[in-house]
Amino acid sequence: MSLKQIYNEIIKANNVLILTHQNPDGDAIGSMMAMKTIIEKLDIPVDAVITDKFNFINKVPNANKLLTETNKTYDLMIIVDTYTKQRLGHLSNLYDDSKKVIVLDHHPVEKEIENVNYIDSTAASATTVIYDLIKENNIAIDYNLAFYLYLGLLTDTGGFAYKNISIRAFNMASDLLSYGINHAKMYVDFVAFEYDIDYLYLKKGYSLGNK
Repeated sequence: MSLKQIYNEIIKANNVLILTHQNPDGDAIGSMMAMKTIIEKLDIPVDAVITDKFNFINKVPNANKLLTETNKTYDLMIIVDTYTKQRLGHLSNLYDDSKKVIVLDHHPVEKEIENVNYIDSTAASATTVIYDLIKENNIAIDYNLAFYLYLGLLTDTGGFAYKNISIRAFNMASDLLSYGINHAKMYVDFVAFEYDIDYLYLKKGYSLGNK
């Protein structure tokens, strides 16, 4: 299914549930928040539910609106940053109750679950897949949406240090930075913080290893 077809499925839904894998990382949260924002722009009721609280929640705009439980029924479930039901943790029971499931992911597939899958293993992050969805369907990007997309890209590339980095990823980053994203602050908040490395202050007179 194409990204245009997936978008058409979303706009037909009466309400939407977004899930991601347990122990969510920056890409999982960025992907959830990005999809939640897109669907809210369509005036479609949407809930995003996480299995676990995460330690950087206060650094992500509106992340305090994420739920940890739901007892509603939904027309459509969207799973981001994983394609396996098992990684949904205690929320996996919601999968069986959904009328339709769409997976947006970038991990190489070993065995697909039976639903609508859009999995691009060449993408550096799940937010890259969502960025492509946005561009394909001419969805407007604002600061918060750019923040969520950049969060996933930044963390899943280790601050643009991993081998999954590409021209495609840098082009995406360049576009998102134009919406006012502060790369230096996000690097400190999410990459240095996540991996507990000894980062340096980004001030004149400091250099790597010489605070």
